[in-house]
Amino acid sequence: MKTKKTLFKSLLLALFSANAIVSFAQSGLTAKDLSASPIIDGTVIPTTLGFDAVVSATEPTVTFADGAMKVSCSVNQTLVFNATNSTTQTFQPTGDYTIEYRVKVPVWNGGRGFDVYLRDGLNSQNFFCVTNERMYFNNTTIVSYYLDATRYHTYRYAVLRATGETHCWIDGVYRGKVVTLQAASGAYLIQFGKSSTVNIIDFYLDYFTYDLTGAYMPTTTVLEEPTLTAKDVAVTPSLDGTKLPVDAGWTLPTVSGTAYTVASTDGFLNIDCPVSNQYVFQSPVTATNNLYSFEARAKVSAATGRGMDIVIGTQLLCLTDTKLYNNSDGGSNAPLYQITDNNYHIFRFAGSGTGKYAHVWVDSQYVGVTNVASASKFQLGKGNSSSATTLSIDYATIDNTGSFKPYVVATSVDQHTADMNGFSLIQDNDQIQIYGLEGKKASVKVFNINGQLLYAVDNYLNNESINVSSLNKGVYLVQVVNADKKAIIKFLKK
Repeated sequence: MKTKKTLFKSLLLALFSANAIVSFAQSGLTAKDLSASPIIDGTVIPTTLGFDAVVSATEPTVTFADGAMKVSCSVNQTLVFNATNSTTQTFQPTGDYTIEYRVKVPVWNGGRGFDVYLRDGLNSQNFFCVTNERMYFNNTTIVSYYLDATRYHTYRYAVLRATGETHCWIDGVYRGKVVTLQAASGAYLIQFGKSSTVNIIDFYLDYFTYDLTGAYMPTTTVLEEPTLTAKDVAVTPSLDGTKLPVDAGWTLPTVSGTAYTVASTDGFLNIDCPVSNQYVFQSPVTATNNLYSFEARAKVSAATGRGMDIVIGTQLLCLTDTKLYNNSDGGSNAPLYQITDNNYHIFRFAGSGTGKYAHVWVDSQYVGVTNVASASKFQLGKGNSSSATTLSIDYATIDNTGSFKPYVVATSVDQHTADMNGFSLIQDNDQIQIYGLEGKKASVKVFNINGQLLYAVDNYLNNESINVSSLNKGVYLVQVVNADKKAIIKFLKK
């Protein structure tokens, strides 16, 4: 079995309080690592390990490379492996059990892809299907998760056999559950492979395993970041917080009520919408071939309902004071990201090119993918009328020249922009000056919005000029530290 990549770690985490991808609603399951001792490790065909094979009359092609088994099926070709009536592999659960596998399905086929089917003596579980673009539970949309299956993903199902509950994780992130109480018919069965005959499909199997001693959640998150080019899309924001949306070229497709307040204060766009009011604004930019980088830096005040809506095409994501989640599941499944503070956070969505999903980063930390629609429009604001919302936006921007990941940040900034600690910044064209040092020398550093260090001035004295003429247009942060206090001050380079 190949060693799985570790979760991408960005030094930007030092900018904010420690946040983690939080799995919840997991029925108090304990964690266990199943990948260390796979039943099938991708280096040999499963029939050599005691699995039966159900193969079409015209057999598909099976090859092995880089520690994985590749199965290539043409139309009307199938290959399914069973652990039934076997002397070496016996799947006969007497209690809760867990299944895990790591696969990728790179070929678009319009069909179902890699299937898993179970009979555990009490219940029959319909197929868990992985296509090239999503994982779903057959005949239902309860667990339907869009993904980039051209890369490997790790799927885990923890089954509570007595109740028929199956809890699902992808790459160690909880994605919800399904409940099946169908009477099991026939012998015990665990079956996997390509069972649909009408489509072309390739799948790569890294490993497959099951544990009959209990239902376990994963021990770690194993997200693998896509190999996208890095780009700072925040240097030329479409909306920089210093203007009202309508003054920055954004339109107002949804406005309701009269009591909402929208104002630019201290370089931040602040929106306060009571119950029954909506205020949603739309960017003049649309995507080209669904390749885009949509980024916003924002926060939602605590206890203000659903919060800010982020719309890509017709797909709605919701940002509250506690989480970023996909509205299609109503917030019932685990969020894309769990928020544990009331600071500003940077949200980056990079289009997949298919219109089906987007890669998501929070504060330059990769958190997975979300299902989206074709990116014909980008909207922000408060679109739910049933709750009051207070939200603040520092900037929002769309780059439709391609899908880019954030830069890896090479330094850290204690970023608390609301409190300037007695310091002030004066900007005169290409010069900035810091006041409030009270005769003490200070360290002054200039960062871009992604936290990259651009200038550093030691032993800075009050009101000395710093030349920033080489900076592109955009929003920047100045860190000021003297003997007994420090602050971050934001300025806009025009």
